[in-house]
Amino acid sequence: MRSVTNQRRRGNCGFQRIVDAFLAGDGLPFANVLSAERIQRIFADHDNLFGLNAVYSTITVTWAFLAQVLRDGKEASCRAAVAGIVAWRSSRWPPPA
Repeated sequence: MRSVTNQRRRGNCGFQRIVDAFLAGDGLPFANVLSAERIQRIFADHDNLFGLNAVYSTITVTWAFLAQVLRDGKEASCRAAVAGIVAWRSSRWPPPA
């Protein structure tokens, strides 16, 4: 399976710059461009919603998976995807002090 990094070797540096900028922050970058409502609607149309009130809901897993696909090496691991979910949740719902 090809990764985004493999594409860079083929001379697609412009795309790589976009990917790098997109993934530069912590958390779930797709949360800013693909709405939770749209994901929920699409998955509901196919009766595939899960974990509606859970940490690993359809929405957060979809965002984490899409970010994971764009990453390479250790950054593409399941552990890194879970870390992205944790970072995203903690930035939105900080734990009580």
